[in-house]
Amino acid sequence: MQNILSQKKIFLLIIPFLLLLFSCEKDDNNEYIFGTNSIVNYLENNQEEFSLFLEAINQADLYGILDGNSGTYTVMAPDNEAMENYLAENQIENIADIPEEELMQLIDYHILEILTPFEAFTTGYSPTLAAIAVNDSVDTNLSLYVKNTVDEVEFNGKAKITESDIELDNGILHKIDHTLSLPTLKTFIDADENLNLYYEKITAEDISTDFEDILANPDQKSTVLVPNEFAVETFFAEEGANMTATELNEIYRYHLLDTVKLAQNLSSGYLPTKAREEYSGENHTLDLYLNTDSGLALNGETTIVISDLMTINGNIQVIDQVLNLPTVETFIKADSRFTDFENALSQEEQSAENYFELLAASIEDNDIPITVFSPDNQAFEGLLEELFDEEEEELAEIENIDPEELTTILNLHILKNQSLRSEDFSNQTLNTLGEDIELNADENKLIDPIGKESDIIDTNIQTANGVVHVINRVLRAN
Repeated sequence: MQNILSQKKIFLLIIPFLLLLFSCEKDDNNEYIFGTNSIVNYLENNQEEFSLFLEAINQADLYGILDGNSGTYTVMAPDNEAMENYLAENQIENIADIPEEELMQLIDYHILEILTPFEAFTTGYSPTLAAIAVNDSVDTNLSLYVKNTVDEVEFNGKAKITESDIELDNGILHKIDHTLSLPTLKTFIDADENLNLYYEKITAEDISTDFEDILANPDQKSTVLVPNEFAVETFFAEEGANMTATELNEIYRYHLLDTVKLAQNLSSGYLPTKAREEYSGENHTLDLYLNTDSGLALNGETTIVISDLMTINGNIQVIDQVLNLPTVETFIKADSRFTDFENALSQEEQSAENYFELLAASIEDNDIPITVFSPDNQAFEGLLEELFDEEEEELAEIENIDPEELTTILNLHILKNQSLRSEDFSNQTLNTLGEDIELNADENKLIDPIGKESDIIDTNIQTANGVVHVINRVLRAN
């Protein structure tokens, strides 16, 4: 029994040595070399090519991370010429002049966390080890644009692999001919052919815009909604072909958000854009409606198809259509809270108004701007309870409401020639398409002609032709 236990102890002592032995390589004399074939070991052994990149790694205190006998890192290593060009382009005299944190981020941007040999690179975006703060509590990784043309792999439209698939103990190394600067929004829009057409159209000679400055400014954080190539071609073959430079500039501003919005943190609701309404002279910000119930839908028709391409000054969300400036119709049809209101407005037997023609009218129309008090779906459930007895109400739908009565009801919710925002509320009488209603600004309520109240529960949804407020009860006429 003692012999068996002794043998077991010996075996257990031998196991770690065997694991270490088989994880190492032999030198020219067929002797084992322990821990000398890591990424940094390779750079040390090839300093005629990589001394500056190795110096940067040491300066950033990343030597230990890139050393070791195992790992799955993929490193794009710029040669000395590439590093010298980077220093010259950025007017930096020495590696030591770069702050440690900035240098660490630069080195991390040359590293992928998974093993990626040359043939495994596919055209698209990969997350790097470099991280950037989105806010005080959330960090996310910077993206790298990869273009693979079978014979050539290119990063961010500049750096090419000149020597590939150098297999090392803790990963794989590719030599590149250009140092990868930390990307701005402009980096990806310049490099990615799927995005570049939008940039070209929006910065055409006859369009006066600050788009390029926003994309390139590292200190200004934005989210850019970039239509893909097919979307841009379709748009400019149709409505975009007849737009003025001023109109196109406003379209581009509607694709810009002032803050970084990660897809994973988005929820249904309205986002302010950098576009402005033009009818009031007060330049109120136009809203954008996002529905996350199934995917990431914008204004009911456009979808985010590639999300969160991260740069140092924001992120890009790639969309499948160009966004037109929203009208009141846009949001009534897009906002899932207004499904019943849209249904009511669509009833064909009503004779008084073509509601959607009014809600979609341009600012040149005599009836614009408009203010709409939009009842939510729960408000319409309450209306059916009011109009039908208990037995009828169980089966009743909006279609069962008398068309003439429905018209008088809907007319109470729309004001022509007025954009009434919450900051302008006062105790006043409002002239609707039908009878007058009362606004109690002190309590944020509407009082309809039969004396019943409706709370205003959401305000100032801004469109290009008016404003929408949400109410929790359908107004009724006498």
